[in-house]
Amino acid sequence: KKQLLFGTIDSFLIWRLTRGKIHATDATNASRTMIYNISSNKWDDTILNLLKIKKHILPEVKDCADDYGQTHSSITGKSIPINGVVGDQQSATIGQCCFEPGSLKSTYGTGAFVLLNTGSKKIYSKNRLLTTIAYRINGKTTYAMEGSIFIAVTFNPADFKRTPMLDAVTPLPNPLRTPPDSISYFIASTGYKSIRPV
Repeated sequence: KKQLLFGTIDSFLIWRLTRGKIHATDATNASRTMIYNISSNKWDDTILNLLKIKKHILPEVKDCADDYGQTHSSITGKSIPINGVVGDQQSATIGQCCFEPGSLKSTYGTGAFVLLNTGSKKIYSKNRLLTTIAYRINGKTTYAMEGSIFIAVTFNPADFKRTPMLDAVTPLPNPLRTPPDSISYFIASTGYKSIRPV
């Protein structure tokens, strides 16, 4: 009946924010689904056929900087263009200006992640690093290698409350309570993480 769609968390958010007008994702998020061919930059027909997944349920794959429609005014007060989508670790790579092959970013949070820009070349690791898409802009794909530690920091809320230096920290004001005429909204989310054998 073609009443079912499947996608990544960003495609779900775009679908909801546009009130069902846009079913799309970007190449970085698509590359993490294990059904997207990072060489051809298309959903992989061989894998889709093997898993019996119909291609029409999948989101359109766009560049990271692209037209993803506009938010519905009933949700955001006025219609706001959605002009970019990028995966979580890839967005950190862009944020750290890793635009040249050989540039590397390392971020730490609950997990720790290293991404190395490999330019237009896909490099396959002999040490279980992930070959992925760093970003795709104007139809040009930049690749990366990623190393991940999924549990780098453990956190006990009781310890957090006993940290004296945090007593002096004041909360930041919420800039979205009274937005100015022109504001950029950033929605951050994390998707699934693949489980790899040790």
